[in-house]
Amino acid sequence: MTADGWVGVDVGTSSLKAVLVSVDEDRGFARVERTVSRAYAADGSPTRDPAAWASHAAAALHEVVRGARPLGVGFTGQMHALIPLESGDRVAAPVRLWLDTEGEPALARFVRRHPFDWVARTGNIPLPDFTLAKWLCARERTAGLKERVRRLLLPKDFVRTRVAPGSTVCTDPTDAAGTQVYDPFAGRWDMDIAAAAGIPPEALVDVLPSDAVVGEMRLGECAGVKVVVGAGDQAAAARAVGAVVPGVASLSLGTSGVLLAPLGRADLPPGWSGDLHLFPGVAGSGPQVIATIPALGPGLSWAARLLGATTEELEAWAGAGVGGPCFFPYLGGSGAPHADTERRGLLTGLGLDTDRAAVARAVYEGYALEFGALLDELRAAGVAVREVVLSGGVAELAVFARTVASALGTPVYRVHASSASAAGAALLARDAVRGGGRPVLERSFVNGAKPPLRRETWNRLRARVLAEATPGR
Repeated sequence: MTADGWVGVDVGTSSLKAVLVSVDEDRGFARVERTVSRAYAADGSPTRDPAAWASHAAAALHEVVRGARPLGVGFTGQMHALIPLESGDRVAAPVRLWLDTEGEPALARFVRRHPFDWVARTGNIPLPDFTLAKWLCARERTAGLKERVRRLLLPKDFVRTRVAPGSTVCTDPTDAAGTQVYDPFAGRWDMDIAAAAGIPPEALVDVLPSDAVVGEMRLGECAGVKVVVGAGDQAAAARAVGAVVPGVASLSLGTSGVLLAPLGRADLPPGWSGDLHLFPGVAGSGPQVIATIPALGPGLSWAARLLGATTEELEAWAGAGVGGPCFFPYLGGSGAPHADTERRGLLTGLGLDTDRAAVARAVYEGYALEFGALLDELRAAGVAVREVVLSGGVAELAVFARTVASALGTPVYRVHASSASAAGAALLARDAVRGGGRPVLERSFVNGAKPPLRRETWNRLRARVLAEATPGR
């Protein structure tokens, strides 16, 4: 095994991954040599137990570096979580993840009382999946939380402090921005928002660059290896695929679908609404803009269950199916720039001749055309995109990847790594220790699917679907 590999740890929603990455410095390409994935539960459900994240990380690190001599370890993970710790680093209130949105009513009340210029101060409109909403809800439900909380951490930072004791307790700008209490333009916590929300100043940890060295490992084969802060999962994936320079976009296809592209400027364009997410970049890049589909992987699983199919059968049917129905993939709500957790999906245009292959094809096309529409909206907001790089488990579905490529209408590539985020964390460690250059994961070109998708008809119907009031409101 390589003697100069780099390790990345990804604290995911349903599993923890660790990868060992080798880098060909001359060619500027990186390759994942080994991957270890440890699910939190047999059924793939998430855990809200930070101690379990840390124990899985220690075991995965031990396994992934066996026989190797890594030079650095970087960290990444799910964003927007709430991990409130009190004295002794005990959890002071229930841990919440990005998918926990029960804080939406508390956030709405807070915004009415405190009408900050949210977009100018945080780059984003107030959203229920960000950390602030979870904190506000926790304060309402947990007596004395403000007085007892000692620090607020994000998943990657909690795990890093546990597997590298003595390393600096901190976070990075990408994860900090996901709390909605951070000013990404000034590069500091927004203490006005924190004070209004009742967050003690001392609970907000230092914010350091994503490639800052903050200590050394003390764990087995990793002992003495440099520890690097890391970044939020999407920013780390962008580093891995090269979406840190204007024109290159990252499309992460996993539990959710996330389209990310560098903004190409340090400030907000005129008239910026905040409907698209905005976060700081890594590797010296400027802000990155994000559009999302909240439920991609679960949506494809739903389609397979509905049709009584395996993943392989769904792929085959989607590849053979002929257009007919139209599917709008809002099974888990719609994401940025049309964020609405209550919106629901739609399958329309069914007929007596509609078979399972036609439905499978409609589902694939619906997701693909939604990504195409999101790309159009990024461009309309002033974000330049000349190529897109796919990553994530769903990107390994060949028919799905080709369908997406056809809908995007721009050169599309794919990296073959089960966790681009973990690989990006490893490359951030490489950047910190070695510097110079910006190697990325090896990639291959994706040919678009044939026949062409029914873009105009689908887009016209999409506009009507998004314009309709959400049921129950």
